[in-house]
Parts: sequence; C-alpha cells; structure tokens
Amino acid sequence: MPSKRSPKFPARRKLRGYRKFESEAPRLSRSVSAGGAIGSLVKHFGYAERILEQKAVILWPSVVGETIAEVAKARAIKRGVLRVDVSDPTWRQELAYLKGEIRTKLNRAIGRNVVLDIRFS
Repeated sequence: MPSKRSPKFPARRKLRGYRKFESEAPRLSRSVSAGGAIGSLVKHFGYAERILEQKAVILWPSVVGETIAEVAKARAIKRGVLRVDVSDPTWRQELAYLKGEIRTKLNRAIGRNVVLDIRFS
C-alpha cells in the first residue's frame, strides 16, 4: 500500500537548511519578555494603582505597630479610602486624632500618595 503524504508538508530532506536560517534570523524588535508583557497589561487595565492600594492593607500592621494592629484591622481600600475595623470605641477616637499621621506614614511606606483618607468603623 503506498504511503499517503500530505502535499502541505514537504519531505524532510527539503528542510535541511532551515536550522541554519533560524539561527541567523534577526529577533523581532517588538519581542517582549513575559514579565514586561504582564507589566504593560497591568498598567493598561489600571491594575497598577489597585496593587499599590493593596500595599496599604498589607503594610498596616508594620506602620501602626503591634499594639494598634491588635485592636484595629485594615480591611479594604477603594479609591484611596482605607477602611479599618476598630474593636474599641476609645481606640477609634484616638485613631481618628492620629489619622493624618498614619496616612502620611502609610503613603511614605508605599512610596506614593495612595491613601487619601482613612475611615474607622
């Protein structure tokens, strides 16, 4: 029975010079690393700012210290407003007085002015 070769794929012997051409071919100037592509997509879709905002929630315990972190937990941040749950009304009042200082320290730790306001509840 004769073998059925697809006319789309030439015989192997005709492709001998392909490897040489592949090594000599110049790289495309628009080629980008995977990390670079992901970074540009993050910026394009506006996630870069959201990632920076989440740093505020993550850095909250280290910025305010252990004592305050035990009674006040940073829960979420949206459009620059950090929401913090406080277990004691006395601490809530005290943190309201320290709001500006805490906001400044958080923004300094993040490296940009991300936290615009803090709401204690």
